[in-house]
Amino acid sequence: FNNTYTLPFAYCYRCWYNLEYPNCEIYCAKILERYFKTLIPPSEIAAIVFEPIQGEGGYVIPPREFFQILKEIAKKYQILLIADEVQTCFGKSGYWTACEYFGIVPDIITLAKGLGNGAVIGAVVFPGELDFTKQGMHSNTFGGQFISCISSLSTIKILKEQNMLDYVKEIGNYFKEKLLELKEQFKCIGDVRALGVLIGVEFVKDRRTKEPDKKIRDLILKECYQKGLLMIPCGESVIRITPSFIISKAEIDWGISILKEVLEKNYQ
Repeated sequence: FNNTYTLPFAYCYRCWYNLEYPNCEIYCAKILERYFKTLIPPSEIAAIVFEPIQGEGGYVIPPREFFQILKEIAKKYQILLIADEVQTCFGKSGYWTACEYFGIVPDIITLAKGLGNGAVIGAVVFPGELDFTKQGMHSNTFGGQFISCISSLSTIKILKEQNMLDYVKEIGNYFKEKLLELKEQFKCIGDVRALGVLIGVEFVKDRRTKEPDKKIRDLILKECYQKGLLMIPCGESVIRITPSFIISKAEIDWGISILKEVLEKNYQ
C-alpha cells in the first residue's frame, strides 16, 4: 500500500526493542511520536489501524497499557483509531470486542466472522459524524443479506441470554491453567497466551534463546490430528486454539490429554 507505514506490535515475549515488560514503560507505543518527528508528520496520517490481538502473527496479546497509550497519542494528534476485530469480535476474548478488555473505544471497528456465527457477514461500526455526508455516496452489492443478519441477531440474543461471555472467561482461564501445567513439564513450550478462547501456545528450541521451533509445532499438529484433535498454526511456531464457546471442561481435558500424550511420545 502506498503511503502506509508499519510499526512493530507489542510482542512482549519477543520484544522488538529487547526490553522487558513492565520496565520498558511501553516504549513500543511511545515510539510512535518518534516516527512523527523523523518519518512522517502526524498531520499527514489519516488513521492508525490495529488488531487488538494479533491473529495470524501468533495470537499475541499486548499489555493493556499499549493501546491506552496509542489512544492518547491518536487523540493528541486528531488521528482516527481503527480496530480490526474481524477475528476477535463478539465474545472470543470474553468481551463483546477485545478493545473492551483493553479499556479503549476506537473511532472505527471492523467486525466479521463471529458476528454471524458461521453466516457470511461483515460490518464497519463508527459514530454518525464520520458517515458520508450525502445519501448514495457509498453503497455495496451484497449489503443487508437477510439470512446473515438474522444469524447475527440470533447470535447476539443467545450470547446475552445465556451469559456466554462470562463462560468464555471461565473456560479461557481453565484452558490456560491446563496449558501452563504442560509448559512446566515440557521445555519445548516457550509461552502460553490466552484471553478468553483466543489461545496461543508458542514452541521454541531453547527457552533461553527463544529460537522458534516450527518443526516441533508442525509435528505436534500432525500427530494430534491423527488422534482426533484438530488445531491450526499461526505465527512462526505457534499453535492457535480457538474453540467453540460451548466447549466443556471435560472436552478441554480430553484435548489436553491428547496434546500431553503427543508431547510425552516425542519430547521426554
